[in-house]
Amino acid sequence: YGAYHVGPESVLFAANPGPGNDINDRNVSVDAEFSHGSIYSKYNNGRFFANVEAAWLYWTDRWRAGPGATIPPPPPEDPRWPMTQQIEQWKYAIEIGAIFGPAKLSLLNAWSPGLDRRNGTLIWKQPGAFGRHPTYDRFLGNFDVFRPYCTLFCYNYGSGLNAYNLSHDGFLRDASVFAGRLDYAVAANFNIYGTLFFANRTSNGYSWGCVGPNLEPLVNNDEHLSFIFRNFPNVRDGNLDFNFNRYPKSPNIPDTSLGYEVNAGFDWKLLEGMTFSVVMGYWQPGKWFNFACIDRSVQGWQDGTYGNNFGVRPDHVIDPVYGGQVSLNVSF
Repeated sequence: YGAYHVGPESVLFAANPGPGNDINDRNVSVDAEFSHGSIYSKYNNGRFFANVEAAWLYWTDRWRAGPGATIPPPPPEDPRWPMTQQIEQWKYAIEIGAIFGPAKLSLLNAWSPGLDRRNGTLIWKQPGAFGRHPTYDRFLGNFDVFRPYCTLFCYNYGSGLNAYNLSHDGFLRDASVFAGRLDYAVAANFNIYGTLFFANRTSNGYSWGCVGPNLEPLVNNDEHLSFIFRNFPNVRDGNLDFNFNRYPKSPNIPDTSLGYEVNAGFDWKLLEGMTFSVVMGYWQPGKWFNFACIDRSVQGWQDGTYGNNFGVRPDHVIDPVYGGQVSLNVSF
């Protein structure tokens, strides 16, 4: 549990030197309190094993305007925003399996929450922390839980939502997962494996066209603010732009399918402390990406004259993604 106060004296609010229409105004303060924790269990009797964990995060920000500060009026459908913002996040993961001689079968089910968007607005209470604090789960990325099952969608593509920790490892965000992995020890120092992975979005809190080319400078030179608030007016670079509520008048994405992934690989322990590994993956993106990703073949995608589909082509067939990694891990 923790709590803190940030007031007008903080340099965090120095970007705007005087009264203005920005909630980051120097004359605005915030009182925050949060609770974070987890409960878990591990079991292994030599033949069967089970790993279970549930984790929560409750976080409330209460904003107050000081003398001379002006705050944008709240939208009619959500009168508590923006002066009160709240996170109520729960996650869980269950991994079970069995060992039969040289073979090991592992099954995984996990659930990670996403955003709550209603009537074109991200409401004041969010089930996913990144909807209010986009940097929070970057410190606590769960990539090592899911990488054994998913090389492309999770580890390389950050769940399709820019989910990368501070070491640039992709992790799981806003998805329900069912996965399996079969390992077989050909020799004491040589293991081969195959995986099958399915995922769906757990929320429908994203506007059509929320993922697109990044064509705008940083917001206040802050990468994390830009992570939420970018749009399309000026060309900056070729990176992706994630604006989860880009078009307030657009509907929520109706399809939750993120597709499936198949991996195969091996780990070969050449010497003590030296392991050679190869993994290859095939990922077929699901229909969620048809609605989420801007299609540059749509005329007017960059200037708002995109018609009724908000720059996307829901009927577009997305090609599968192939990838792999070869590594030599030396420890001493």
